[in-house]
Amino acid sequence: LFKSGKHSEAWYRGMWTTILGGKTWRGCFTNRRKDGALYFDDHTITPVRSKEGAITHFVAIMDDVTERVLAEKTLKESERRLREILENVDLLAVTLDDQGVVRFCNNFFLSLTGWKREEVIGAVWAEVILSDTDTRTGALVIDAIATGKVPPHHENAIKTAAGELREIAWNNTALRDETGNFCGLASIGEDMTERN
Repeated sequence: LFKSGKHSEAWYRGMWTTILGGKTWRGCFTNRRKDGALYFDDHTITPVRSKEGAITHFVAIMDDVTERVLAEKTLKESERRLREILENVDLLAVTLDDQGVVRFCNNFFLSLTGWKREEVIGAVWAEVILSDTDTRTGALVIDAIATGKVPPHHENAIKTAAGELREIAWNNTALRDETGNFCGLASIGEDMTERN
């Protein structure tokens, strides 16, 4: 009655094997309403035994999580599209966490600088990417991370893997968690070296 066609027969067999074996099963069903619309239920199904120990029936506790599942799917799709955009623009894109550690950089950043992704992700921005002589920008990044106040625009030099300096004009935004606390920054940069 409720089957949506989204679960395989093997998936259902796994559930039945668990509960017929006397164990509690937990999982999320994609089910179908009478009108054909899909909905999502978190289930806990527990076998009930007779005095003799035989399984006589099952008790299922269901929680409709449709809103949460759809919101998560929308968020994942939005993140996928954003990542696709960031990977296909001729601009540098980076994110730092609240310790100044690089958590994301796009392909254009890597091709412009010659760094490998594994050399950048997990590195402290001020120690690896900034020019060794640029103490002003290093202090600016440290201050932004400490206070959560991110300058919307600034320009500074970054080091390539070969040690060359490239002048980058940055647009920055603070990243905040669900409670509004600062958790990092995201920056989009344009290479201004030749123009300068």
